[in-house]
Amino acid sequence: MIPPLPPSPLLPRAINISGQAGFAGQLAGNNLLSAPFAPGNLNLNGTLELANLLLNDVQFEPLLSGPVRVVPGQAIALNLQGEEDLIAASLEPCRRGAACPLPYLPSSFEVRLDPGQGEAIAARGTQVGDQLAVNLDNFPLQILNINPAEAINVPGQLQGRVDAEAQINPYTLAASGRTTVTQPGIGSIQGEELAATFAYQNQQLDVPSLSLELEEDTQLQATANLNFRSGAVAAQLEATGSVQDLLDTLQITTLESATRFFERPENFVLQGNLPALSVGLPQETIAAQLNLLYRIQQQRQQAADPDQFRLPSLLDIRGPFTAQADIGGSFSNPEATFEVTGDNWRWITRPNEEVAVDALGFVVDDPQIIAVDRVLVAGNYGDRTLSLAPARIELPGEALLAFSGEIGPETLNGTLEVEQLPLDLVETLVVLPLDLAGEITTAANWAARQPIPKQKAPWQSWLLLSTDNPSMTPLWAATITKESGSSLRRSAPEYLQVQASVPLPVAADSAPATLEARLGTPALDLISGLTGGTVRWMDGVGNVALQASWDLNGGFTEAAIDATGEASFENATIAIAPIPEEIVSLNGSVTFSETLLDIRQLQVGYAGGEFAANGTLPTFNPGLTVEEPLVVTAINNRLEIEGLYVGGLAGDFVVSGAAIAPVIGGSAQLYDGRAVLPPELEEEEAIEADEDPLAQVEGQPQTVAEN
Repeated sequence: MIPPLPPSPLLPRAINISGQAGFAGQLAGNNLLSAPFAPGNLNLNGTLELANLLLNDVQFEPLLSGPVRVVPGQAIALNLQGEEDLIAASLEPCRRGAACPLPYLPSSFEVRLDPGQGEAIAARGTQVGDQLAVNLDNFPLQILNINPAEAINVPGQLQGRVDAEAQINPYTLAASGRTTVTQPGIGSIQGEELAATFAYQNQQLDVPSLSLELEEDTQLQATANLNFRSGAVAAQLEATGSVQDLLDTLQITTLESATRFFERPENFVLQGNLPALSVGLPQETIAAQLNLLYRIQQQRQQAADPDQFRLPSLLDIRGPFTAQADIGGSFSNPEATFEVTGDNWRWITRPNEEVAVDALGFVVDDPQIIAVDRVLVAGNYGDRTLSLAPARIELPGEALLAFSGEIGPETLNGTLEVEQLPLDLVETLVVLPLDLAGEITTAANWAARQPIPKQKAPWQSWLLLSTDNPSMTPLWAATITKESGSSLRRSAPEYLQVQASVPLPVAADSAPATLEARLGTPALDLISGLTGGTVRWMDGVGNVALQASWDLNGGFTEAAIDATGEASFENATIAIAPIPEEIVSLNGSVTFSETLLDIRQLQVGYAGGEFAANGTLPTFNPGLTVEEPLVVTAINNRLEIEGLYVGGLAGDFVVSGAAIAPVIGGSAQLYDGRAVLPPELEEEEAIEADEDPLAQVEGQPQTVAEN
């Protein structure tokens, strides 16, 4: 006897037959209670009608009818026909004793169905000796309701149209033959054509040759062995073609769509089932509610702004590839080793887009393309974990990205290396907050596991970043752990010392984030990048020291931040874009905290004049009382502001309010000078110009502004 087939994802889940049957004929029998199926005891002849016959999702004609004859020990036969459809079979008794799998075996059969959607579906079989020769024409695999790839999160039924020739031994179910499947697929994943030869015996399927055409230029060749008794799988694959064809076939168009092959998290819910999330703080103070509103508005602006730090999700990659893979394991837990190589790829991160431009209307923006010289991805897959060793991407020039490690639903560890990656290439992917040029060389090692072991969960990296200043090659070290959060340390060179820590994850009892920094003169070149070019360090000596802590639960408020620091300058010059003449010289020092700026003997040079600043100014809170307000004294000197004023200036200016919103008052004396009116005012002010003390000042000093 043939043992029953065990449950398998490669076998039908169920075969459902429904409809109505009617019979009219003659039944003659002897000894129906003691031996109804003994030869000569039963004779059935008549006409059988089947109405609305449905096999899984395949509908036959509304009515099939024809003769039925059952004579035990001799034959069983039926021939049901409609206008186009046909079900016919002839069975003969098996006379091999214990070798018989069934009392009756088919000597011939034919099933024909015309669903009206193209060529008719047909299955035919004829007994030749001990073999049953079977032919399938245009058979839809969807009828079988097989879901073979759910173990790797590829849902959907096996589909395609099968043409096949096979020789089947009805006593052992051993079979061999060849088959062609047009538009084979699983769910939404579909190819062009599959051709294979096969042999089945003792619950083991051998496929000595298989070819799969995904698109015109992409082919896959394979051999395979599947053991239905143990569930074991063994296969070897080779593929060549276009990476674009491969992505199209797998329906991978974005980074998000590529992640569906990994297991969904246990807390996965459909979008429509997500509960509403309350973000209000109705019991808090007005200040706390306003602070929360500010943070929400910032997050909404970042989400809506396409120029924020956002990796491109489009996976439009073009170029040739070759791949080899050895597959093992089982249906429920597949394993594989693989290697994929590619040359001269192009990644289109942004397609052609219509952009509205003033005075031009809609214009087509060129696509954004990243050239890739070579790709090498080698590794293995098992226990739902992908191990890469290595994955390398070589870019034009000497740029290189390499990763080796493990990625899985419970494991993430590995090493990432980046060498000589141009920052202008990085800017095609994300918007950088600083105006930087140069290359990035970095290496990172990390390990994480869910739940993350308390004794070990490090992430460490070093970063080499070159800028336009050849002397700046800072070295950074970072560590992230569940216990102590993240820390950033910068120890060399001496002109840039940075140490920071942030608790992760942030909790109600988390320690504050801390920052300690010491910046020397070369590091002040970063001012230009931090201010978008508004302020540029030109020359001289400067030093900045800062210590700060921030209670992350308190938001961005004065109460949550504790900061102290000092900035000193010696013969320093800076350029400030918004003001005329731009160049400003500095000598002296400024100490600061989260509440106050304390300025002592700060000498400022501007437009040929000299100013002295002394006093204290609130940093954020204009209502804060200070003992010694900030006073800026204009020493008797001569200013030369091109296009605005040339002449003498003296006076005292009191700066009140706060550093973020200063209020300037006081008095100024202009003498021996000339002011230039804006062109639009020259004509209407022509009459008053002779009497205006600003137009021509001679002799004694004049007070021209007060409070």
